[in-house]
Amino acid sequence: MITKMRKILNILFVLTLIVAAVGCATLGLKSNGSLKPYKTSKLDNGLNILYVNDEKLPYISTSLVIMSGFAADPKDQTGLTAAALELLNKGTLTKSAEQIAAEIEQMGAEYDANITADYSMISLDGLAWQEDKILSILSELILKPKFDDQEINRYKSRTLAVVQQRLDQVSYLASEIFESFYYKNHPYGHRDIGTMADIKKLNKTSIQNQFGMIARPNNTWLVVVGKYSGDIEDRIEKYFGGWKNQAVAQTQYPAIEAFQGRKILLVNKPDAAQAEIRIGHKGTDRRDPAHVATTIANSILGQGFTSRLVDRIRDQLGLTYSISSSTDFRLQGSVFEIRTFTQSPKVGQTISEVLKVYDDFHKNGITDTELKTAQKYMIGVFPSLVETAEKTAYNLIILRIFGVADDYLLDYQKNIAKATLAEVNSSIQKNYDPSNLKVVIVAPKDKVLSQLKSLGEVEVVEASTFLK
Repeated sequence: MITKMRKILNILFVLTLIVAAVGCATLGLKSNGSLKPYKTSKLDNGLNILYVNDEKLPYISTSLVIMSGFAADPKDQTGLTAAALELLNKGTLTKSAEQIAAEIEQMGAEYDANITADYSMISLDGLAWQEDKILSILSELILKPKFDDQEINRYKSRTLAVVQQRLDQVSYLASEIFESFYYKNHPYGHRDIGTMADIKKLNKTSIQNQFGMIARPNNTWLVVVGKYSGDIEDRIEKYFGGWKNQAVAQTQYPAIEAFQGRKILLVNKPDAAQAEIRIGHKGTDRRDPAHVATTIANSILGQGFTSRLVDRIRDQLGLTYSISSSTDFRLQGSVFEIRTFTQSPKVGQTISEVLKVYDDFHKNGITDTELKTAQKYMIGVFPSLVETAEKTAYNLIILRIFGVADDYLLDYQKNIAKATLAEVNSSIQKNYDPSNLKVVIVAPKDKVLSQLKSLGEVEVVEASTFLK
């Protein structure tokens, strides 16, 4: 399922955003320090292409990145984009799902589909000498989808079961509820695969219409990685040149609801073995000039085993095994989030201690020693995050989505090294806000509610409320 891959992508996304944000077009195939050689081009129909060369192994990886995700779904039909993406390899106008699966298996290739709020992706990877066949299959999937009624019904049954299963995955449930609680009526707060009511409404016409609105060459990047042939551009023209260019409707997003103070939501799940906690507020724009300083600050607050949150909450107090902080960057509004879990009797203490760490971080900033340690670590880890062609391509395409220049990636280590203590502490004052927070706890109400009264007004809802 697409949703299984979303968690993996989010992890990669967080790692990438620690170190990079790239976006403008480059001319010519070139290598930039530790980056693999890359170039971009564009077909007449508007399809942008990113090439990242890697001659070490005889493989090729291809991905179509559509610059629309689940946030582009109509308000009254959530889950349409996820459904279309999941159904692409379940039959085309000329091949059945079984035929497609057999062709991919015979090549020893791998197919994947993935969705986020802002973009969607389908990928097909295989051996270099299968290049033409891979491009042929990939183009057929996106240009000739069938959206067979029988496959749609199977998808609906599977996806309805997934929604029900999520109630038993407390960590996943907490993150999903936090997004819904934070974003409210904004499309970012919708479940990627849709509500149960909307899943039941899925039909061929609605799926076709939605996919047709977003899957257009002028709304898509083709990413080609590996040992591709010298005539790769001719082959791409052959398979994708006939894809019709059409205007792409711009989604009109409502404003993300502003809030003040501390908003606490307790989600009652009596059978939860542990309490999941999410604490957050408005995040920074990825294009903020202070991004480097803000990222350094977060690495000190909640990234890695030497961070303040880990040191205090995990190591000193033993309240959790894992705690972290990060910003989920999105085009229309990001969110900063602290994530952890603990035993139900320790929820109140855990949240109180987290807030103490966060308050001190905001009030007093970081020290010069912390800054130097973070800089050394971030500079040192950078090469491992762009060491392969796939990682280079991932950075490049993600950062193109956010419209940030390639110089950010190329000069990353230099920019980290020259960040000053004053700059980082200024970014903390500007971008981190412990006084205005939304808090979600998923736990048994009878074990937790009394612990929360000193923290602020608490709204209580049943976990089953989100099974919809």
